[in-house]
Amino acid sequence: MAIKILLIEDNPDDVVITRRALNKEAYELEWEGDPREAWEKISANSYDLVISDYNLPGTTALEILRKTKEQGKDIPFIIVTSQGSEKIAVELMRQGAYDYVSKDDVYAEVIPGIVKRVLERRSTLLAKQKAEEELKQAYEKLKTAQEELVRSAKMKVVGGLASGVAHEVKNPLAIILQGIDYLEKKISGGDENVSLTLRYMKDAVMRADNIVKGLLDFSSITELKMSGQDLNQLVKDALLLLKHEFDKRTIAVVTQLEEGVMPVVMDRNKMKQVLVNLMLNALYAMGEDGILKIRTYTQKCVSGQVPFSAGEKAAVIEIEDTGKGIPEESLSKIFDPFFTTRRAIGGTGIGLSMVQSVINMHNGNIEITNKSPSQGQGVRARVMLKLA
Repeated sequence: MAIKILLIEDNPDDVVITRRALNKEAYELEWEGDPREAWEKISANSYDLVISDYNLPGTTALEILRKTKEQGKDIPFIIVTSQGSEKIAVELMRQGAYDYVSKDDVYAEVIPGIVKRVLERRSTLLAKQKAEEELKQAYEKLKTAQEELVRSAKMKVVGGLASGVAHEVKNPLAIILQGIDYLEKKISGGDENVSLTLRYMKDAVMRADNIVKGLLDFSSITELKMSGQDLNQLVKDALLLLKHEFDKRTIAVVTQLEEGVMPVVMDRNKMKQVLVNLMLNALYAMGEDGILKIRTYTQKCVSGQVPFSAGEKAAVIEIEDTGKGIPEESLSKIFDPFFTTRRAIGGTGIGLSMVQSVINMHNGNIEITNKSPSQGQGVRARVMLKLA
């Protein structure tokens, strides 16, 4: 592919000299004598190099260089002038010109070498930037993979401990609950403080029993029953389970389900549990009178979206709320087992750990982030799953 060079020069004689000097190389040289037209061409086209006379009608090459930089175009400039001075040269290089050459008797002899040197420098710089970007992406992938390995190992250990603890605690809790029920039947009327104490004890035992059930659910995520499923129907079923809660808290539910989303191979019950858990988190975060938005769509993945390959298509579920968001210092901990910001009101910190385990077993991806300020307060949960 020919190298495209724009020559900005208002003197036709100097245009001829430059063309002859560069004629031996396979350059695609385009000439423009009007600075305004030259700027339009730079804005609308991609050039590998600009060679510009310093003094131009109504402006200078330095002004064109500045405007090019401001527009975000990174094009190497070689500035040519008959008023060679060290001060001008320093200013040109400071503003981003790649090189500077005087329009003197040896101009035609030196310009080919300068062009070649600038193009080689540019090529080396682009190769370096590409290598740095590839290295950065490789590092991010390695870091993500390492974090997943650590988290997976931790989850495995916690799962084994949770199962053992849950089974040890469940039977004593059942006995205590039976004892409280027995005492409630035997103590009728009488001391109101005794009845109140028994009710507090029963509530505490029920809460502990819910935690144990959560631990057992968490530790039992080991086997999936996979089949092709309609993603949109799964979302509708999960919403139906929580309809009473939405109505009770006057939460408006807005759905945007893409028609024709390809089937996803999944364990239907476990994925429904994932969606219900994410929706409940959104519900608790909003309290009352909030808006829950749910979208489904397919997208092509980009590099870095582990475990998907760049260009691979994935099914996406997005759940957004209008709550207060997650404190920044807590975002990196939300998937840790037993971490919760709602412990004072009954949160166990098991839900999102379970959610991530299920998503990982489906070889998918989940991201939970605060919405940007322009989108208002709230959290966005984004689940990506492989298509069937």
